[in-house]
Amino acid sequence: MVTNSLRVPVDASGRWELLALKPENWEYLLFAAVLSAGLKDAEPKWRDYRLAVSMNIGPFVPREDLGREFSARMDVISEIVARMEALLSPENQELAFGRPGEPGDEDLIEHLANRLIDFYEKILDWTTEVRSMRLEAQSRPVREAAVAFVEQPVKAFRLFVSNYIKAIEAESIGLATEDSPVHIVLELKFDLPEHVADGFERALRLARS
Repeated sequence: MVTNSLRVPVDASGRWELLALKPENWEYLLFAAVLSAGLKDAEPKWRDYRLAVSMNIGPFVPREDLGREFSARMDVISEIVARMEALLSPENQELAFGRPGEPGDEDLIEHLANRLIDFYEKILDWTTEVRSMRLEAQSRPVREAAVAFVEQPVKAFRLFVSNYIKAIEAESIGLATEDSPVHIVLELKFDLPEHVADGFERALRLARS
């Protein structure tokens, strides 16, 4: 029989129960629970992202300043994405989840998951800021061409959380039923498709012409 202790908790009371019982793999179930809750809390920002809307009214950027302005913004998003990816380093995972055979640190596990969510929200906030910029009509395609840079990281992170929840529940159930457990690898990788960079450069050239 599959019990709640083998599932990812869906609320605070479920997390308390998990920490009270601490079944096999509790560290990874807790990590998944915090990630899931964080994604839920950030859903309004995700919906704004999907609708390509910004409630902010940003600065006006003339055509002659487009290169400088977007270069600075690209530096920011590149750093956010790089730091988010580096957060799941083997060293950080060992600190949070413990070495093989050793218990994890529940505070660090929750902190690690929350920091991943923080970076995810920073990506969405960056998108909102870019979309808030006021541009000349000829320059407006540059905004969405820039936003395209974050499409892969945003979707990859959401897929990472979804796949991770399924995998850790399958492993926990496998351990409880003495089946072969699923091997969990905490790895988050982001890629920039070449066509995205090409599209941005093309939009920028057209705006300046």
